[in-house]
Amino acid sequence: MSNSVYAHDTRFTGISIHLLGGFSIAADGYQLRLPFSAQRVLAALALRPTLFDRTQLGEILYPQGRKAQISASLRSALWRAKREVGGPLIESHGPSLGLAQDVTVDLQYWMHKARILTSTPDIECPVSDGGEVEVLSQELLPTWGEEWLVLDQQRWDQLRLHALERLAERFLEDGRHMEALEAGLAAVSIEPYRESAHRALIRTFIAEGNSASAVAQYQRYRRLLTNELGLRPSSQMKALVDGLTRE
Repeated sequence: MSNSVYAHDTRFTGISIHLLGGFSIAADGYQLRLPFSAQRVLAALALRPTLFDRTQLGEILYPQGRKAQISASLRSALWRAKREVGGPLIESHGPSLGLAQDVTVDLQYWMHKARILTSTPDIECPVSDGGEVEVLSQELLPTWGEEWLVLDQQRWDQLRLHALERLAERFLEDGRHMEALEAGLAAVSIEPYRESAHRALIRTFIAEGNSASAVAQYQRYRRLLTNELGLRPSSQMKALVDGLTRE
């Protein structure tokens, strides 16, 4: 049986951790304030749905510390988290730690949803209500600058980039041009050199009869490639705007 790490005066249930756009934690609808040391531990556990070896977790969070210092720092951060939150928050399974099963994490939910968006055939993909674009536009803990976060941030960026491109395509198919533009612009902001994201924008401009914006978008992308990478747009990209400026 696992041992839950929690304060003696259990105060909260329904705990949720948010990592997209910045760290926050809520319990029973109330926003809680935690010291940064506790935020780091909870964020690291929230990034992985499986258990985390306690020693490995400490070495990741405190790479410059000695063994005794790492252990003390981790114990202190865990104590601070349980003191402020209370309730079932972290479970200990021998040498391993993990978030309690009832704790929800926005990143895990949206990674799952993004995978559905990118893998479901068009005929089965549900029509979006448009709310996904706002969430998928958010970075993973953007202000932290932690080395141990880099791979997780890159993984999230690639997943949300593909999901946004797929949403742009679906919105365009449904004639929802404004939403298609929002999804395309969000994709471009993640990866400015990605041609498929720019193509999604250009196709939307053309579909709404805005040829001038389509050409301008193409020219901006062409200058970016030429000036930054010494490359040219593909023939597929050129074909989208071919003839738009001709009488």
